[in-house]
Amino acid sequence: MLPTKHAQSIGLSEILAHLGKSHRQTLRAYLALHRQIMSDPSGLTPVECEMIALVTSGLNRCSFCANVHSANLLPLLTPPRSAEWVQQLLTDCRSTALSQRERALLDYVTQLTLSPGGIGQPDLEKLRTAGLNDVEIEHATFVSATLNFTNRVAMIAGAVLSEGVIRGPISARQTPPA
Repeated sequence: MLPTKHAQSIGLSEILAHLGKSHRQTLRAYLALHRQIMSDPSGLTPVECEMIALVTSGLNRCSFCANVHSANLLPLLTPPRSAEWVQQLLTDCRSTALSQRERALLDYVTQLTLSPGGIGQPDLEKLRTAGLNDVEIEHATFVSATLNFTNRVAMIAGAVLSEGVIRGPISARQTPPA
């Protein structure tokens, strides 16, 4: 069974506890910004946002965030996309079956995560050629930048997957006991 929103909130509480009282207000403000960026209706679809979050987290090797975003992505998918497709997206994005638009988005996010200084007008033109407008490109940039920040904070805070919570292969996850 897939994790519930309750399982995801456990992870956020763990991160808050690790950061201590002096940073809670800052982290709460950041989490509000993160939620706003992920749900901004003027840009990308929820599926695209979660795909970007998952790929960014995978590139950063942040297993905690990758697990949370794979859990968020799964219920948004329609067949034939499945848990196996999400696992492939996480482990080998380049060989995952994607639309031209999705491929362009995830190539951009990969470059933004691994070598942001190398991005230029030709990269933005590839996105436009794939059908993205400037608002959507900005949204993709915000989502990836937000996740790059989140991944680093989660990893440095020592966020770990609790026993039985969002652990193991996506298809084998268990929800926490009530």
